[in-house]
Amino acid sequence: MKLAPGTYQISGHSMVAYFTKDDPPETIVTRSPASAGYCRLRSFDPNRAVDPANLRGLPNDDPSVIRVGSPSTANLVPSLFDAFYEADKPAQLILEHQSGSNPHQIYLRIFVENSKWHAFARISIRRI
Repeated sequence: MKLAPGTYQISGHSMVAYFTKDDPPETIVTRSPASAGYCRLRSFDPNRAVDPANLRGLPNDDPSVIRVGSPSTANLVPSLFDAFYEADKPAQLILEHQSGSNPHQIYLRIFVENSKWHAFARISIRRI
């Protein structure tokens, strides 16, 4: 997302789900133990090389990280965040989600039943 210069309150959540083609329709099959993770809101610089598949490649104490969300699991337990952000020039932000070191069969968006509503992240941005 792109923001004009200004001060913002940004809140939201991100969650992931286990899914296989063998799961019954219209269900989420929970697992125990479940993969743990969190979301992370950060500024995005297109000129900086960061592997989007490796969140550990950019540590959470990097200056581009705005907020790390609360702990979550891949059983549709959301990672929540709330942050204030001030930009003195146009800024691009990105919301990422990390779930364990082996995210096999874990998804942030599932396309089933021709539904566009199976995206598991929501963001609210309010200019203050």
